[in-house]
Amino acid sequence: PHHNQPVSSSHMLSSLFIIDSKGDIIIERHWRGRISRSVGEEFWRHVKSSEPQETLPVIATPGHYLIHVFRYNLFFVGVVTQETQPLLVTELLNNFVQILHTYLGGSSKVSDVSIKQHFTTIYQLLDEMIDNGYPITTELSLLTDLVKPPQTSLQALTSGALKARGNARSPVPWRKLGIKYTNNEVYFDVIEEVNCIVDASNATLRAEVIGRIMCNCRLSGMPDILLRFQDPQILKDCAFHPCVRYARFEQDQSLSFVPPDGEFELMRYRNDDILKDLPVYCRSQIHVYSGGGSLNIMLNGKQRSLDDVAVVIPLNEPILTQHLSASQGTLLYDDRLKQLKWKIGKVEPKKSVSLGGQFSTTTSGADIDVVGAIRVLFRMTSFCASGIKVEKVEIREPNLKKPFKGVRYLTFSGGRSNEGGGYEVRTI
Repeated sequence: PHHNQPVSSSHMLSSLFIIDSKGDIIIERHWRGRISRSVGEEFWRHVKSSEPQETLPVIATPGHYLIHVFRYNLFFVGVVTQETQPLLVTELLNNFVQILHTYLGGSSKVSDVSIKQHFTTIYQLLDEMIDNGYPITTELSLLTDLVKPPQTSLQALTSGALKARGNARSPVPWRKLGIKYTNNEVYFDVIEEVNCIVDASNATLRAEVIGRIMCNCRLSGMPDILLRFQDPQILKDCAFHPCVRYARFEQDQSLSFVPPDGEFELMRYRNDDILKDLPVYCRSQIHVYSGGGSLNIMLNGKQRSLDDVAVVIPLNEPILTQHLSASQGTLLYDDRLKQLKWKIGKVEPKKSVSLGGQFSTTTSGADIDVVGAIRVLFRMTSFCASGIKVEKVEIREPNLKKPFKGVRYLTFSGGRSNEGGGYEVRTI
């Protein structure tokens, strides 16, 4: 992302640990003196074994700050010894995880086992990516020159591209010279996450969109790309890949850049101006009485179809019995998490689905809040909640003849992994 001010290296990482789901340290790397492995034990005391994803992202201990991300059932923990900007450390950890994802062959192959199998590669990556606790090389195209990927992922990383010249110096650090493809193409994915809170009367209390634009570039030579938007004022709080010419964006809100080769995140943005036109309508009626209650939930996607729809109903008390019927989908009760999950699937445009009935709980009082805020999960293709649209993609490269260009749009609800946020509908 684009940062206006350099960050002092004295405020970055002292050490990095990778901890598995049992609390065992499987990787440790130190840059400013060795930190005791007891830090891992201190961190593990704060982990909720039943819901590890809810562990606080920043943990203050007497001598350190522990900043972590939880991915692939593993904890990637950065240790700093003085106050720093935690999002910078989180960004570095996420970048390292993404590099691992690519090197080890995808999410299905990132695990404690695969990490142990590729110890040498991972330590080499850490040495090339981080110096004295400060990030120096985070571009995949450069790292693959410095650290040879495992054979299992080497073909995927080089698929489609002919060997580039290694002797000439590139004018930009994120792209090598001499890249050649037999089929030239570039794809953009505009992906938005909707987070909102709707009260019991269906009034929107808060709503925002967190968006990102992903690019998959398979172009020969040194292409210069210009991306124009229909309504660029929609984009707020933007952060950019270093390849984006920030001065040009300040001038006319278009993205001008020489892209890295392969997949990368071009930019992120936020928009909080969607209060009047939320993509999903959900109404809930909850009545609680002594020993149980009744509920009625109705949901539709307005003018557009919804995919992978589910409604999560958290309960403060275990359910003894339930007599609930759904017009579509299945109903599952998780006794450990104390929640009902209504798995609906696909909802067609203008079609409403409903869930209704009664349930009994172990609580005999009528004044208890049995049902909390309902969480709606969904996915919408070919649609962006913010209204952003790519107007034009221009590619300037003398040796390219009519490369293929594609743009896709995807909107989904936040909080799909119980990580907070999401599309919440309050019941009281």
